[in-house]
Amino acid sequence: MTSDFNTVFLARKKGLRAVSDDAVVGYYRDIQKDQSEYKRKVRTLINGIDAFMRTLELLNIFRYGPFSWQLASHKLMRWLVPFFLVGLFATTFLGARKGSLFCCVLFILQILFYGGAFLGGLWKDARKWLPIKVAFYFSSVNLAIVLAWIGYFKGERMRIWNPTVR
Repeated sequence: MTSDFNTVFLARKKGLRAVSDDAVVGYYRDIQKDQSEYKRKVRTLINGIDAFMRTLELLNIFRYGPFSWQLASHKLMRWLVPFFLVGLFATTFLGARKGSLFCCVLFILQILFYGGAFLGGLWKDARKWLPIKVAFYFSSVNLAIVLAWIGYFKGERMRIWNPTVR
C-alpha cells in the first residue's frame, strides 16, 4: 500500500498523529505525456482507495474523533464527487423535463461545462482559454476517480511499479 497515506492511517490506529511541516517543500518535473500522468493519477487513486477501504474503522467518530470527520470529508466525499455529479445531472434533467426553469438553466449550464471539457479533450489548444481549461481539468480528475473506483472493484492493485519518467 502507498506508504505516505497508509502511514497516517497506521499511526492514527495506534493513537499517534501525523504532522505536516510547512517548511518542507518538494519539487518534481511534470510528466511530459498527458496519458502517463493520467495513468499515474488513476494508479494513485486506486492505491488510496485501497488503503482507505482497509482501514474503514477509522471512520468511527466515537473512537477517532475529528480524524474520522476529516477522513470522511476530505477523502471519501472527494472520491464520491463524480457520483454526486451524475445524480445532479440526472436530477436537473428530470426537473427540466417537468418544466422547472431553475433545473433547465442548471442543466444547460452543465451541458455547456461538460461540452467545454469535451472540447478541451479533443483540441488541446482550446485549453488555453480558462473556462475550457477549468472544465477539462475538473472533468478529467473526476473521470480518473471513476476509473479508480472501477479498477478497485475489479481487483486492480498496483503493488509494484516503475516510476514515471519525468
